[in-house]
Parts: sequence; structure tokens; C-alpha cells
Amino acid sequence: MDSLDPVVLARLQFAANVTFHILFPTISIAMGWFLLFFKTRFIATGQQHWMDAYQFWIKIFALTFALGVVSGITMSFQFGTNWPGFMNTVGNVAGPLLAYEVLTAFFLEATFLGIMLFGRGRVSESVHTLATWLVALGTTASAFWILALNSWMHTPAGFEMINGQAHVTSWVEVIFNPSFPLSNDPYVVGIGSYGFIPIGGHQRLSLAQKGPISGGSRLTANGCNCCCNFDPYSNNGG
Repeated sequence: MDSLDPVVLARLQFAANVTFHILFPTISIAMGWFLLFFKTRFIATGQQHWMDAYQFWIKIFALTFALGVVSGITMSFQFGTNWPGFMNTVGNVAGPLLAYEVLTAFFLEATFLGIMLFGRGRVSESVHTLATWLVALGTTASAFWILALNSWMHTPAGFEMINGQAHVTSWVEVIFNPSFPLSNDPYVVGIGSYGFIPIGGHQRLSLAQKGPISGGSRLTANGCNCCCNFDPYSNNGG
């Protein structure tokens, strides 16, 4: 039966996995920068509600990060199990890009996320803030490498075929291939809208249920403003 064709089943499995996986990195990338905003505002003003927001949302961030890692590991294995012929051909290009993503996601993010979660009071405030900076940068960098690979598969550049395998001639052309800006920029902008909605929505719900709370209106306003500013359609009359 055509419906049970192995290629179709492989595509369905991979599509189901990536559809589930993409939800969590999108939230964690945006939330990483929002956590950095909370932390820098706390340092600048000394107002406790910024740190309260930081301590609350870092738990959500850790959960989304963990779910993203688990589903991402499954997806990375599927590159080899579902598409072995493709990876045998382009492995010299795809392998290093996936490795760079692992370095930023697993080593950089996971290491300093531990400091964010458990380090406050055990390390200096400046080290804790630095860890928040590095996690925010790490989440964005991990998306950068994946989007570079994704766009390269659409518009491959910077390689030559030798004995049926792709060999890199220019990593700059591989990474910044013709469709890279078209895939990277809208995604990075779009995560702002997607990631900031839960924060603004939660604060608005808290205000509705509990009435005015210290700093609540400002957190809600910041969430809504960031959502609008990062909306890719807000400046196009959409």
C-alpha cells in the first residue's frame, strides 16, 4: 500500500517529532532574553518584583529547555535512522553544523542554566548575571546553527561533490547561504511574539484574579509591548 511506503512513514515520523520539538526551543529562546531583562532590571532598580518574576519564570524556562533537549535528541538520531542515504551524502556539511548546535545547547546552555537555577547566593551577583547572559546567547546561537543547516538544505552552497559526497569549500558560503536570511530573520523575530505571549498573558491573568500587585502592571505592559514590537506583521498592517 502506498500509505505504508517507508519514505512516507519516515516523513510522518520526522514531521511529528519536529512539530512537537519546535514548540519548546521557541519558548526558551524568547524566555532566555526575558529572564535577562528581569535580572538587569532588578540590578538597576533593586525592586524585588523583578527578581520574583525571574525566579518564577526560570522554572518554566528549565522545563521547556529539558523538553526541547529530549525531543531534540530523538530528532537528531532520526537524521541517521530515517535518512541514512542523505546523511551519507551531506554528512560532511550537516555533521559539523549539528555538532555546533550541540555545543551551544548542551554545554553552554545546560552548564550555565545550573548556575541560574541553583547558583544565586552561592556565586556573586555578577557571575549569576553573566550566566543569564550566556544562556540567552546560547539559546539564540543554537537556533542559528540549526537554521543555517535548514536553509543550506534548501539552497546548498559552498561545497563540491567528490565521489558522491559533499565536501565543504567555504564554511562562510555554507552558513550564509542564499536562503539563510529568509529563514533566520523571520524565525528570530517570530519567537518574540510566540515567547512573550505566555509571560504577558500570565501576568494579565494574575492581575484579573488577584487585583493589582506590586510591579504586575509593569510586567504585563512589558510583555505586551515586547510581543507587539517583535510581531513580524505589526509593521505591515497585518
